[in-house]
Amino acid sequence: VDAAEVGVLVREIWRGMSAAEAAAGALAPARQDKALNRQIDKLRLTRWDVARPAEIDNLVLLTFNEAEVHEGEPNLEHVKQQRPTFVAFVEAKLNRLRREFMQ
Repeated sequence: VDAAEVGVLVREIWRGMSAAEAAAGALAPARQDKALNRQIDKLRLTRWDVARPAEIDNLVLLTFNEAEVHEGEPNLEHVKQQRPTFVAFVEAKLNRLRREFMQ
């Protein structure tokens, strides 16, 4: 993953906010653009499916604490069973990435 791809992930896909925060609707859509202006030093990209390599379509932006919890999950199937709404949100974002930026 290169710097340009990281930029796409942070700005275009995750809008500068934690995927968990966005999935929970923590910010109204009209305010999500403002998230791009805030500090992202408390966020990190981590592998969505820990069984796959860190490629652009397998990275999710989470807080450090959220990433630690996610990385501690036994597998993605477990996450799907525990948090189906969150998984659907992330999968939709990653599918958008694949359609719009990986052609």
